[in-house]
Amino acid sequence: MTKRKKKVLIRNQGKRLLEYMKEHNLTKKKFAELSGLTICKLNGFLNNKNVLVGTLLKLARTTKISIDELFDYKIVEENEND
Repeated sequence: MTKRKKKVLIRNQGKRLLEYMKEHNLTKKKFAELSGLTICKLNGFLNNKNVLVGTLLKLARTTKISIDELFDYKIVEENEND
């Protein structure tokens, strides 16, 4: 039995935003106020939940970070069981 590798996409969309908040000494509450988001929507993004385009636009405008840079994706290989 040979083990095959499969490629898996891992999403960590909150990493860059958390770095921004740390660099600017912002709490979640303060960042939510600045961006016009609720803490619930901000937490949703930080916890890899699906978010609306309007939320992404607010995050991008507030941080001056492009939408694609707010996402951190990587592809890893895992063993696939037959």
